[in-house]
Amino acid sequence: MHQALYEKLKEVARAESKIAYSDLAKSVHLNRRRLGSPLEEICRYEHDQNRPMLSVVAVYKQSGIPAPPFFDLAHTLGVYKGGNDFEFFTRELCIVHEYWSSR
Repeated sequence: MHQALYEKLKEVARAESKIAYSDLAKSVHLNRRRLGSPLEEICRYEHDQNRPMLSVVAVYKQSGIPAPPFFDLAHTLGVYKGGNDFEFFTRELCIVHEYWSSR
């Protein structure tokens, strides 16, 4: 697992915030196009630990929501069964903020 990325996501979650993919990539010295696999790995790890999808805090700068692969993974993991991406994102973001702000 990309430890610096994992720590940055937890930091953003603890601050009850979000971070743009471009800013996230710069902060952990990764090419923005190479974030997908490490973010998925972190989400799968968190899911295995019975925790919410931590990468929900990583979003597109323009729209303020995660990329489509985030929602695809949520479906694959069985976390997201609905059809409204924005509602799922908002709910999962609140859960992540609540979980990590107390740790």
